[in-house]
Amino acid sequence: MEEFSENPPEIRNLDELSFVSAFLVGSISTMTMGLIPILNTLCCLHYCIGAFLTIAIYTSSNKVTIPVGHAIWKSFQAVFAGAIAATVISGVMFLSTHGTDLTGFKEQIVEEIAEQGQGAEEAIEFIENVIPDELDTGAIIVLAIFSIFTAGLASLFGAAIGGSLGSAVIKRGPLAQ
Repeated sequence: MEEFSENPPEIRNLDELSFVSAFLVGSISTMTMGLIPILNTLCCLHYCIGAFLTIAIYTSSNKVTIPVGHAIWKSFQAVFAGAIAATVISGVMFLSTHGTDLTGFKEQIVEEIAEQGQGAEEAIEFIENVIPDELDTGAIIVLAIFSIFTAGLASLFGAAIGGSLGSAVIKRGPLAQ
């Protein structure tokens, strides 16, 4: 009979793993991509990429393989921080560019719609009725809460996809639990 002298794989404790570098890479990359207009319009792609990068750095710096649930949670933390930073920066940039007076912003949208031609009249009427001429404090607060809420949902969606892919694809060492 043959004896197997293989040692069982070492299981590492998830609480002992370093997350700082992965968090910084994931959140900064998500924030940066969220501020680039073309990437921001590609649905949640920048969230997925940020989540994948978070798990890639996390597993490589700790030399472990992590379970899917842990990957989603860790990537969500990093991606949500990046999304909040991008939301705040975008809001500040919008307010510094347009201020609370939205007439110029409204006119710009109306001009772009008017260039489309057919059916533009209904869209222009809708825009003029929906977008106020000026933002008051209450509207800014509601927009901020709505933006944070949607950033959270999009971050969770992106973390689920990117974190799951990262956990499934990247195997760096023993399983951490």
